[in-house]
Amino acid sequence: AIIEIQNAMNSYSEGRALFDTGATANFVRKKFVIKLGYEIKSEKCNIEFQSLGEQKIPIYGKLALKLRSKYSRGGSGFYEEHLLFNIIDEIHGSYPHRRLNMRNFQNIPSHLFLADHTFNEPSQIDVILGNGIAFPCLLNGGFRLNCGLTVKESDFGNLMGETFNDYYMHG
Repeated sequence: AIIEIQNAMNSYSEGRALFDTGATANFVRKKFVIKLGYEIKSEKCNIEFQSLGEQKIPIYGKLALKLRSKYSRGGSGFYEEHLLFNIIDEIHGSYPHRRLNMRNFQNIPSHLFLADHTFNEPSQIDVILGNGIAFPCLLNGGFRLNCGLTVKESDFGNLMGETFNDYYMHG
């Protein structure tokens, strides 16, 4: 999703977010924190997170950030939230991992507001939103496209997702 994050000047900057329902915390890239105009107080904390692949990820500190959606659902206003993020060096890789052919998405209803209109283009992820925000902002609506992707309505707009098997079996 493309979201807006309040920067150090109290205006908003766009960032690309990955909703990770398996993550128990929120993460932000160190370079993105600097781009937002915030200072990082320490070089590295004595805190590490362990990823699914048992890789240890050093934390450079914590930062409270205000984020909001670019999507106003039914005139009820934009979704806003204050969250605590762990600052990490990098979120490796681009998502999606490969460019997705838009011909495969011709059956996306034109009235849907996509949370990321460039979802098919590989791009750097700036923040990972963990299950503390990812689950609560998911709404009831959703369906599966002919190409195998799932579309799920959220407070940030409609999210696109695929399973591990979908990506690696058909990629």
